[in-house]
Amino acid sequence: MNNNLISVGITTYNRLEMLKKALNSVMNQTYKDIEILIADNHSTDGTEEYCLECAKKDKRIKYFRHEKNIGLYENGIFLLNQIKSKYYLSLCDDDWVSENFIEEAVKSLQCENIACMSSNTILYDRDYKIIQNCNTNNICQSLYIERMKKYPEAIWDLKLCCCVMNTKYIKEILKDTKTRFCEDQIMGLKFLYLGKMPVLKNATYHKLHNGCTKDLDTLKSTFHLDDFTHENYPYKLAQCLKDAIINDDFFKNRINENDRKQIAKEVYKNTIKIHLQNTNLFDIFRYMFKHPVFIIKKRFYKLCKNYILQRKIDYKFGEYFDK
Repeated sequence: MNNNLISVGITTYNRLEMLKKALNSVMNQTYKDIEILIADNHSTDGTEEYCLECAKKDKRIKYFRHEKNIGLYENGIFLLNQIKSKYYLSLCDDDWVSENFIEEAVKSLQCENIACMSSNTILYDRDYKIIQNCNTNNICQSLYIERMKKYPEAIWDLKLCCCVMNTKYIKEILKDTKTRFCEDQIMGLKFLYLGKMPVLKNATYHKLHNGCTKDLDTLKSTFHLDDFTHENYPYKLAQCLKDAIINDDFFKNRINENDRKQIAKEVYKNTIKIHLQNTNLFDIFRYMFKHPVFIIKKRFYKLCKNYILQRKIDYKFGEYFDK
């Protein structure tokens, strides 16, 4: 294994123009000792021709094309199994990174017991207008129990697609990976068991709020969640995290039952709590009208005040309410 080599994985499907932006941001990194892995989920929009042409010009590019669409999560797992370097950056085909991203990450990853490293993240709408500067939290407690309990505070802004990950930890986690709702968040919890998750301050991950997982219909069909709604999303997520902590072999083989139950309870409670603190104003009003008694509670006014003072986000009404 080349300890200086960094792998960058890009999964893509029929988003050629966005892919160009993502790929260019990787090819132009100040840190040059990288391999670029592209997994094409059988695109039909010219992606194959573009990637093959780029691979001729830049020998660091390795292009894989599936004979049929194998699904979003399966495509991601496929890339994880191609890694031969010490560290790995997962990049969505509609996102891009600052040119110093990998160089700054390499400097910081030399510290002890870092499982993965997040970064400053800027969230954009589909017109590439800034929605939000995401304030991701460092999760660097010495005890794994404290790190896992802390995870819900970062879960809404922190995704593994925005992280540079230690490959040896990826290999451990892949042994117990499943195709299920919120698997990336569950993997985040497993990373936190294995090590710390600091935030890279001097580089930026630029994320487009455009993924298929933002579409409720896609989520419902992909994971067979017939009763899934926008309102019960945080409860579904919290339940999945809780179930994984209690039942996944990864945790069962490493943490005793009492500790698993304690961690699961805290993660479940904090996931819902953080969602209510960070919810969009439209969500608050929609909840209020469906639950009239909520309006008499002081907490409602506190949530509104905090929203106005702290989270000045301008979502487009029609865009925020997906289908």
